[in-house]
Amino acid sequence: MWFLNYVVFTHLNNYFLQTHFHSKKILIAPLDWGLGHAVRCIPLIRHFVKQGCEVSIAASGKQKNLLQSEFPDLIFFDLPGYNITYSKKKRRMPFKILIQIPKILKIISFERRWLHDLLAKEKFHAVVSDNRYGFHNPQTFSVFMTHQLQVKSPFDFLEPFLRKLSYRYINRFNECWVPDLEGKLNIAGNLSHPEKMPAIPVKYIGPLARFQQHNVHNIRFKWLVIISGPEPQRSS
Repeated sequence: MWFLNYVVFTHLNNYFLQTHFHSKKILIAPLDWGLGHAVRCIPLIRHFVKQGCEVSIAASGKQKNLLQSEFPDLIFFDLPGYNITYSKKKRRMPFKILIQIPKILKIISFERRWLHDLLAKEKFHAVVSDNRYGFHNPQTFSVFMTHQLQVKSPFDFLEPFLRKLSYRYINRFNECWVPDLEGKLNIAGNLSHPEKMPAIPVKYIGPLARFQQHNVHNIRFKWLVIISGPEPQRSS
């Protein structure tokens, strides 16, 4: 736990101290595929607030509720999610996602228009998109944050195509932030360290977690297991 905290905050401090995010107005929008994207935005938001930034959050549903419980004093904007559904069987998952691609592309187009309309009313110095491919705009500094530069597929021959399609959207941002370690000692492996990188600058900012070290004496359990992933597979 101590190592994780050291990695997270060392990388965040080292990188963001070199940027121009002090006392800026920033908009952060996490993806709604589970709570993981919202959770890993928490240390990022805390860091921005500590730097004196005015942070706003675009989210909806469970992601919005979670972040509002952590940051009740921040401004929130209602941004509809992707609302992707999954298959109960692992083998059918790729095909379930495949038939929803038109829906995903439609939402990407919608969030691009949504941000354009918001920027006409609100001035943001930067927007940070956690895996929302359409959340960018030439009027402001746009950041795409993801640990999945290489989109995995059950069929290896499809992965170069999926990466090319993903980069087509990522390259429309100003920077790409990867919440992982650079080099061989990393967490996400090939997901965050593909053979070919996006054309825009890629910054490895270290793993993001809201875990903190505590000195606990009366421990009731020896092991703690956290199960994550898409429903209904996670509960089945």
